[in-house]
Amino acid sequence: MKKLLSLILVVGLVFCFTACKKGKDSVPNESQTSEIQSESESSGEGLYEIEIKQSEYTVREDQTVLITATVNPDAVLQWSTNDTSVLSLVAKDGGVSVLGKKAGSATVTASCGNDFDSCVVTVLPSDGETVVVESEESEYAVELNGADVNLNFGAFVLSADGSKTQIDNAKIEYSISNGKLVTLTNGVLKGKRHGKLEVTATYSGSSVTVPVVVYDKFISDTTEWKNMILNAQMGEYYMLDADIDFNGVTYTSFGADASAGKTGAFRATLNGKNYSVKNITLDGQSASYVSIFGKLYNAKISNISFENVKLKGQGAKGAGLASSIDGKSAIIKNVYLDLSFEDVPTSAGVLVYNCFAGSIESVIAMVKTPTSNAKNDNVSVVKSVTGTISGKGVYVLASGEIVSVSGLNGYTSKIDMAWDINDEKLLDVNSWNYVGGVDLPTLK
Repeated sequence: MKKLLSLILVVGLVFCFTACKKGKDSVPNESQTSEIQSESESSGEGLYEIEIKQSEYTVREDQTVLITATVNPDAVLQWSTNDTSVLSLVAKDGGVSVLGKKAGSATVTASCGNDFDSCVVTVLPSDGETVVVESEESEYAVELNGADVNLNFGAFVLSADGSKTQIDNAKIEYSISNGKLVTLTNGVLKGKRHGKLEVTATYSGSSVTVPVVVYDKFISDTTEWKNMILNAQMGEYYMLDADIDFNGVTYTSFGADASAGKTGAFRATLNGKNYSVKNITLDGQSASYVSIFGKLYNAKISNISFENVKLKGQGAKGAGLASSIDGKSAIIKNVYLDLSFEDVPTSAGVLVYNCFAGSIESVIAMVKTPTSNAKNDNVSVVKSVTGTISGKGVYVLASGEIVSVSGLNGYTSKIDMAWDINDEKLLDVNSWNYVGGVDLPTLK
């Protein structure tokens, strides 16, 4: 499942500005971004495949290097860099001419529609050598009342030939953007309050900044998971620290009424860190609504897979993830769901039963409905949309019967098919391979 979730992250929006990282619908840091457009035959939104010729480039200060990319089908590419103090960009010859402004490194990204590709450009000094600071971690996670976290930065000499030599015993200076959330002592972080901040490491005039998230709790077993679902408060942060297996453990069917208010809703932020929650059985025999999370209100669920989820109960109004999603900042992102309907429910949504507000991005759901599912309106990708909900890169692959939902096209099929919420259309196995280059998963 870790491999499949990694594929999802390729299809989805997750990115870290490293060499040649691909994804969907991502936008570089706007505060430092320079964006230009290169010429091509056509433009527009849709499904594209973009590939930059090389993953790494080197250029000296005050010199240029030409970077080109292929895009299929032909379209106008948007070129950008995450650090305009290191690089400047000028569209040229179907690509982009990159000028090195000062020694260091920055990311150059080509994007169009659903896809992007990135490369790293290193600017070497015109002569002599320079110093750079780097972190071995792209993000630091700190747990309230948990273990202290050691910062792992290093200082290096960048020579004119591009080689790097680490400076032993470099006295790196650290600073944090919010002292209310953590304490910082001799390169060690200790959590004080949940939230997000940044840590900056500086040595000899060179610096680098890395994000830090302070979590209320790292979740590693079924008891901690259930406590989080039942007791998490608005604005709290949680992170999975291991796979969680409910095999042999009763899963409480969280079924807050989809039309209810904030009371009883899951309102926290959950980062799955690419771990899986497995073998969940949702029994809706005695519940009007049944789902993994119940109602989501301004909740953020990301980077997680749910394997072997079974939904029972012919009287249930069921959904795999949530009975409803509401709140402008609510989001389900980079999620894999393997869901089987054991009975024919009264009505059901694959992802969410009712959508009032929020967004669903970069999701793959694999769904099986019973062969006895003869109704034409009881299982939908999303059962009802009554507000403003956005979908980006959401794919549902199903065997059995699935139907449409208000404002969104669906399908009924006895064979494996893919359905793209983003473009509201079917994708067969051939076109699926075109979506991000990801192989079509096989229904078991």
